This record gives sequence, structure tokens and C-alpha cells, in this order.
Amino acid sequence: MRRQYLRNVIVWFAWILCLMVLAGCNLSLRAGQQRSVTTLPPTTAIPSPTEALIASVETPTPTGSPTTVPSTTATPSSTPSPSATNTPRPTPVPPTPTPTAPRTGTPRVKTYVVQPGDTLTGIAIQHGVSMQALVEANNITNPDVVWAGVTLVIPEAGGDVFGLATPLVVVSTARPSSAATVTAQAAATPLAPPPIAATPTVGAQGGTITLPPTVHLNPMTHDWQRLNNCAPVTVAMVLSYYGTTTTQAALAPILKGSNLDRNVRIDEIADYLQSVGLSAPVRFNGNIELMRRFVANGIPVIVEQWLERPDDALTGHFRLVRGYDDSAGALIVNDSYLGANLRFSYAEFDRMWRAFNRAYTPIYRPEQESLVREIVGEDWGDDAMYQSSLDMAQSEIEEKNDLYAWFNQGDSYLGLGQTKEAIAAYERALAFTLPPRFLWYRYGPLEAYNRAGEYQQAIDLAARVLAAVPNLEEAHYYQGVAYEGLNRRDEAVRAYQKAAQYNPNFTLARQALERLQAG
Repeated sequence: MRRQYLRNVIVWFAWILCLMVLAGCNLSLRAGQQRSVTTLPPTTAIPSPTEALIASVETPTPTGSPTTVPSTTATPSSTPSPSATNTPRPTPVPPTPTPTAPRTGTPRVKTYVVQPGDTLTGIAIQHGVSMQALVEANNITNPDVVWAGVTLVIPEAGGDVFGLATPLVVVSTARPSSAATVTAQAAATPLAPPPIAATPTVGAQGGTITLPPTVHLNPMTHDWQRLNNCAPVTVAMVLSYYGTTTTQAALAPILKGSNLDRNVRIDEIADYLQSVGLSAPVRFNGNIELMRRFVANGIPVIVEQWLERPDDALTGHFRLVRGYDDSAGALIVNDSYLGANLRFSYAEFDRMWRAFNRAYTPIYRPEQESLVREIVGEDWGDDAMYQSSLDMAQSEIEEKNDLYAWFNQGDSYLGLGQTKEAIAAYERALAFTLPPRFLWYRYGPLEAYNRAGEYQQAIDLAARVLAAVPNLEEAHYYQGVAYEGLNRRDEAVRAYQKAAQYNPNFTLARQALERLQAG
């Protein structure tokens, strides 16, 4: 009996020992799996938010001098802020990211060798993918730092990269050029984020096309602006669509130059977006159909409009068009002041837009240029665009005979180089009662007077604007041009100095000042 008892005890002990061994193996395996994930050595202090400059293997950071990676919004001449003191550690050998297998479909392996000075966002834009997709495809645990010489796997430029699903459709305008054709691109062509549409109906020789009834571009962030910060926030929102995370605080010094700057022009926004590798042409005389066609092809659009508030005067404002809903007859926008995913009826949207000659800039990757030209059609050329704008203005003069119709006619004539006709149209517009801030944003009359040599008129109109808002750099600049035209050099220098003071990034003012001071 005792032997039987001892035998049972030994058997149970053996079972328990086996179970413990098996459990230990399983835990060891899990730990080994965790350790096998490639991570980057923590050698740099990273500011947030950032899209870091990629570290170079050939020029490693000296021991004891941690590298502070600059923000995406830093200008080339800026100096990164000192980081917190880090414990010195040896310069690490850069690891190789472990690529993951493609999620769906037939694998199409495409790689890219990282070069010194590259950025993850730049690589993503270059290859037509989001930064998130690039990070996931390469198991990059810290997207702020990767290494030159590393080979990255480039995921497919399709699927859910931009929250869209099916092959790209090139959409022509209602007035296509005779040589234009409407074509459907192959799904593999990384020309643009593909639209949400089901297979469209495409007519021959640039005929009509059936757009999807609803489009909503994703992913895209939203933020609430601080004072006079609609431009930085709008730029941050559009960059988020292309995989870059940044903030209005980081962008404001670049776009505005200083806190004294009261207005950011749409061309300043376009210049910045182009400096980070995107294309953003400034265009005029936009329309609802054009906005629908852009977003149906995965291209967001920044527009300049009125912001209407019951407790304040009309204010110039940028909005980001990210979709439309035909069932509601509305465009979908992100608005830094009013909120995300707002719906403005087509009529309401156009009413707020025409005060700015329906200015817009589509934001896309450079390789999408042919697509955008196809969408815009024959109005891609400036002369054709301004002629169409002139036709629209003339139609609205006959229909409405209001300030905006006459002002837009002046802008159109000015764009066509017809200065005398532009001045006549502007003076008809200026005879109306203007919204108090209207001339904060519209400088056509000042430019036209200077072009025509009517310098005193430019000085007087600029003085009228500056009496209400002394820190408007554009008014100081055009006043400086007029003083220079009258050979009043000292007054011109002072005007240019004020323009450069209120916006140190105002290139035209700085160049004019340097020219006069050098002479």
C-alpha cells in the first residue's frame, strides 16, 4: 500500500514537472519573439511633433553629443532647440528593419535604399504611399529615426493607404480641350489616391463621367485654430492626409513670419507646400464641379472664403475641401474655426467663395500633374483661366452688379495684363461700401495703380488700408513700390522696412529693401 502511494506521488510529481517545463518553453518562446522585433537604438532626443531628418551612417553623431532631430516645419537656416541632457552612449550600428508580408493580393516587392537627408514623409510622397503604411510595412517602431543605407520595403500604393479603395479615374472638365481624353488608370499606377467610386461610366472624347454620390477623404486630422492661425492649421490638416504630423505652433512662424502678421496669402501657403515636396498651384475661378472632381480623385483642395460670425466683421478664411455629398447637395470641409466635416450647401459655399474670385489650390504629389491638368482642362493655362474668370465676372455684373463682380473683373483684367481696364473695374468696385476687412486680403488695385504709374493713387489707397490695420505688410510693400516709382527713396525704404518687420519671410519686401540699401 505504501509502495502504491509512493508510486502515485512520483507520477503526479512527474506530471507537474512536465507541465512546468512546457509552460517555461512557451514563455521563453514569447520572450524570444518579442526580442526578435527590430528596434532602433535610443540615441537621439526627438522633439514632438516631428518628422525627423534621417540619420546618416557615414557621419555618426559624436559620442556624448545627442542629435536633436529638426521638425518638418523648420526652415533650412533654423537651429534646433537644445535637447535634454542624455547619458552618452556609443554610436550604434543601424539595424535593418524587418519587413512584413503584404496584407492582401499578389506580393509586389518594391524597395528603396534610404539616402542621407531623406525624410520618411518625402519617401512616402515620392512612392505614393502614406507614412503610416511605410512604417507598418517595415516594422519601424520609432518613425522619427531611420538610417541611411537601410533598405525599406515600399508597400503597394493602393488599398486603404488613403482610406480609398478602387482604381483611379481621370476626370475631365465640362470644357475639355480638343486633344484631351478621359481615361481610367490601371490600379497599379501610383499616380493618385484612388477614388471611392465604383466603376464609373466614361464617355468618349472627354465626355461626361459619373462621379460617386459621396466622397470623404481619409485619414485627415482636425485642429482648432488660435488667433489668426487658420492658415497654419489648414496646412497641418492637409499634411496629415499625406502622412505628416505637425502643429499650428510649428507652422505659424514659417507661414506668418511673426505674430504681427495679420494675414497669410494663399500663394504663401502654396509656396510652403511646394517646399515640402507637394504641388499646390494657385488658381482662380473655381467651381463646385471642379471641387467634386478633385476629391473624387483623392485630391484635397484649400479654398479662400469669408468666415461669417454674428459678433464680428467678415474675415478672410481658409477651408479644406475633403469631400462632398450629392444627396445633401453639399461640400464637406474641415474648418479650423467651426469644426471638422462641416457640410456647406453648394450655393452657400459659392456665395462665401466668390468674394475671393473663387481662389483655390489643389494639393497633390508632383507625379499627379497630368491628372490635375486633365481635371482642370483648358483653363490650366493662366490666360485661359483669367479669360474664363473674366467671362464669369461679366456674367455676374449683368446679373448682380455688385462689389464682388466688379472686383473679380478687375483681377481678371490684371491677370491678362490689361491694366487700364483693371483700374476701371476696380474703381467701379471701390465705389461700393466695402466690408471693413476686404482690402486686407485683396491687393489688386494697389498693384494695378503701380503698374500704370499712378503712384499717388496707390499711396493714398494703401494709407486708407493702413489707417485701419497698421501691420499689414502687403499694403506697406505696395506703398513702398509707389514711393520708389516717385523717386522718394527714403520713404520707400521705410515702407519696405515695415513690411519686412511685420513679416520677415516676405521675400519681395526684403529683396526691395536690399536693392535700395545696396544702391
